[in-house]
Amino acid sequence: MATFPITAPALLLLLMLSTAWLTHVARRELSPRDSLTQQLDLLSASLVMLQSFQVDSGQSVPEIWSERLGPEQASRRWRASREQIWWKGWVSSGSSVLVLPRQQGSTAGNSPLDRLLPGFDLVFSDPAERSSFMESLRPQPGDPSPLERFCLRALEVSTAVRWTPEALLPMAGPLASMLNSASHGCLVLNVDAKDLRWSGVFASRPLRDAPRRLKPPRGTTPLAPGRLRAPMASDPSLLPMLQLDSSTAEPVLSGILNRPLIRDGLEKDYGLTLAMRRQLLEVPMRLSVEPQAKGPFQARVQIDLQLPYRDPDVRRALELTATRLEKQGFRRRRVDLVHPDGQTVIRATLWLDDDEDPGRVLGGWTWLPRDASHGHPALLRMVLAGAPTLKRSATAELGSDSSMNLMLSPRDLVTHGLLPVSWPTVVRSAERLMLRTMPLRGQTARDDSWRWVRGQLDVP
Repeated sequence: MATFPITAPALLLLLMLSTAWLTHVARRELSPRDSLTQQLDLLSASLVMLQSFQVDSGQSVPEIWSERLGPEQASRRWRASREQIWWKGWVSSGSSVLVLPRQQGSTAGNSPLDRLLPGFDLVFSDPAERSSFMESLRPQPGDPSPLERFCLRALEVSTAVRWTPEALLPMAGPLASMLNSASHGCLVLNVDAKDLRWSGVFASRPLRDAPRRLKPPRGTTPLAPGRLRAPMASDPSLLPMLQLDSSTAEPVLSGILNRPLIRDGLEKDYGLTLAMRRQLLEVPMRLSVEPQAKGPFQARVQIDLQLPYRDPDVRRALELTATRLEKQGFRRRRVDLVHPDGQTVIRATLWLDDDEDPGRVLGGWTWLPRDASHGHPALLRMVLAGAPTLKRSATAELGSDSSMNLMLSPRDLVTHGLLPVSWPTVVRSAERLMLRTMPLRGQTARDDSWRWVRGQLDVP
């Protein structure tokens, strides 16, 4: 499969960044609306990804318009299409198709494609692509689910994008196994002077298969997404460069732990059985990356898992891990950490590499006991590039609801050399990126294949 023309490795970021030049989304009149919605349903079902844009005649003509229509016709039609919605789609081969609303007063041709999609002008790169698309053009069985209707409406009236697994794989690259839960979905996008916002649905199964009781959260519209509120701190420098909270570790770790090579190695070498892997995936977790002002490491990585205090099975797995590390030449050191209450002493395990740098701590783990007076649960804390501490985060405890929250500071990550140079400048220079997933209206435990997401990128 050819590579799709989006280069950053994180799907949800890249799908919305390709429209960073757009301004506010405006509603437009469609006639007949139902007919155009049905045509969008047919069109999006036949493409691996479809993205909608709003014409801003004050901006320059998009390159694909000039390539497909010729500079003169593209400029004339761009000026005449003020605030209208247009689309760009991708077929399974990776090539793109320009989709324009049929001009007022013009009539559709008599070709099979024109008869099926009379509200659109489709401009392909060559006749072969057009013929190939015609062969794949077929309606989906059944009616759209409420979630799919939201996506179709968003594509009809706003800046939005809808994708399928065929688009995900080449875009996500090595991250594809971690994005199984987002292999289908759509996002509504909004850009203004200070931030880029998006909201929508993502799923591991087709949107058409979603139960009819599942609906977007109350107050959401297929137009501009609302703003997210950033976490507050007396000193912003105390906030981690990256923090991910999830009510379960499954969305983050399942794609890794269930890969055959990793799964078999964890069970054989570290005693991580199927039952233990399930337990790890079901517990709340927090992942944070904190800058290091001194020492050989740029940042410290910490993972907290809400497990029963000193769980026997987990302790056995940790001991097997320790034995394995010692055989590889690392030295174990046990230290006592004093709890903030000044009375409790907690044992921590540190790992050092005396061959490379004697005394340098590579990482370690410890248990944090339950603190009922502050509502803090017991945790297993694991750290890389530093030593574990007993300090609790000032932000809400992990697992406080059924959502997943991601906050990162791209600009700080760039300063420490931790963000790929291939990421777009608009991301690398951003002060903050926030992402939150949440349940859908009418959702039950059986419906976890579909989730709602909101996000925001704050730019200088």
